[in-house]
Amino acid sequence: MRPVLLEYICCPVCKSPLILQDEKQDKSGSIFTGVLKCKACNNRYPIINSIPRFVEFAKKDINVSVWGEHWKKFGKGNVYDISAKLTAEGIIANGITKQINPQEDKNFFFSYFKNKIVCDLGCGSGQNINLAYSAGARLTLAIDASEDIDVSYGKYREDDTIQFIQADINKLPLKDEVVDFVYSIGVIHHVKDPKTSIKKIEPVLKKDGYFAFTILKKECFLGKIHQKLNPLKPLILKIPKLVLMSVSVILALLLKVALIFYKIVSYLGDKMVELLPYNKIILQDIYYLSFANLVGFWYDVLIAPVYHVFTPDEWRNWLQGAGFKIKKFNDYGQKGEPSGVFWKIVVIK
Repeated sequence: MRPVLLEYICCPVCKSPLILQDEKQDKSGSIFTGVLKCKACNNRYPIINSIPRFVEFAKKDINVSVWGEHWKKFGKGNVYDISAKLTAEGIIANGITKQINPQEDKNFFFSYFKNKIVCDLGCGSGQNINLAYSAGARLTLAIDASEDIDVSYGKYREDDTIQFIQADINKLPLKDEVVDFVYSIGVIHHVKDPKTSIKKIEPVLKKDGYFAFTILKKECFLGKIHQKLNPLKPLILKIPKLVLMSVSVILALLLKVALIFYKIVSYLGDKMVELLPYNKIILQDIYYLSFANLVGFWYDVLIAPVYHVFTPDEWRNWLQGAGFKIKKFNDYGQKGEPSGVFWKIVVIK
């Protein structure tokens, strides 16, 4: 943690300023241990391994230990393990950049991030952090409630423009109106109460600041799977993780066979492809994933404690009720093309 972070963080309980105590710094000036004490309520938040930890005081909306284990298994050696600085062309071509781009018919404007304060909310193992710092963000705030935050810190610890915070989305330790752009990829549908979480994000944004996020569509095949699994989750989560992992491997093998079949059919022409169910998600979003990603995909489906799916009208009502103006509400896939799986939503404060 760099001392500059104190300009942006506050007590997540009462929003009062924090005092740095008992700190120890390394040779570079980074604070690797210490305590952040609230001036008003006297709550104390530890700094451990250079990361301020606020989750102890948060009512967790997700089983954070589950996600920590998930990203430690699947956050390395695959498409999630992207920490290298991107070129300008790489930023524009990135599928996630396309999902959070407020301008649907234009390339991503670097001005959205350049010299701005950007927040990657629910950063996981850090697979999307490089978008902000590659585009020249003055400061990137990487926030996650789970121990995934340590995985992402390990990738980017040498970069002073990225600061890591372990905190819950409903107890954000950020001062009001300090962030220019918040993006959150595939996170909001995992919290217990998305409506409340959206309201918690609005205060930290500056006026005319952007909040961009992606959520699963209720009517897509994956949404239907989760609707059927959600009532069974209390039972599924009692199954030993080794068993769930074995099931995920079997499902990944079956899916891999299906992917190969779909690819073969694609060479026969578009008319043949149109006869295949869910052809867009299969060929655009899933086909290019590695086998490790496919196992992670099914493991994610099985172990996610909460996976909400709501209608577009519900999301629109919640966003407008939180004070946001909706700029984009589109069907977007992982590679930036419509696939019928995700909603890409961009709103302005």
